[in-house]
Amino acid sequence: DELVSLGTRTSQDRTVDQTEIGIFWGYDGAPKIGVPPRLYNQIVRVIAIQKNKKLQENARLFALVNYAMADAGISSWESKYYYGLWRPIYGIRQGTRRTPAIPNWLPLGAPADGAGDNFTPPFPSYVSGHSTFGSATFEMLRLFYKTDQVHFEFRSDEYNGITKDSITGLVRPVRTRQYQSFSQAEDENYRSRIYLGVHWRIDQEEGKIMGRNIASYIFKKMT
Repeated sequence: DELVSLGTRTSQDRTVDQTEIGIFWGYDGAPKIGVPPRLYNQIVRVIAIQKNKKLQENARLFALVNYAMADAGISSWESKYYYGLWRPIYGIRQGTRRTPAIPNWLPLGAPADGAGDNFTPPFPSYVSGHSTFGSATFEMLRLFYKTDQVHFEFRSDEYNGITKDSITGLVRPVRTRQYQSFSQAEDENYRSRIYLGVHWRIDQEEGKIMGRNIASYIFKKMT
């Protein structure tokens, strides 16, 4: 029910802010936007500049984060093709023994940013790559700086005053979002894929666990 109501393109339940969150964390491979690891590296760069550490410390941070994201990609895609869980667009349209089919259900979709219509990523759902990459990044930041309570601001390239929205055909305005902690940003990243209607909640939950565990393991092994 959550995904049916919040993730559909014509949702009356999803707020304006929730729609913005979904798109803000997109980075689904559109031209000049790129893929999720670019997004999380941009965030790490913001934090590194803000912390103003020495070059060697920043190099170490980026190495740890990207080692974690490399393993996050391997682990999450192995899981995707091992379990082969259908995406919401298929599960909701076809229904199950417990849920009625909604043949015309259409998700808000991953932002195509002017390069065609919004879409559902063309690979299995479980676990979420965004959730795994993101939680690996934020857990590594927590471990590296020994705190979760870091205030920062981030402007997504999905909202940079240049990128065009595929649904409205209009250029999206500049949006900068503020976070009081790494966990707050991690939670937004987690929820964003539900608001787009491209992931089930379990994809996000298990991806979060997987990403955090990967970061913790790598940090212990390499520090």
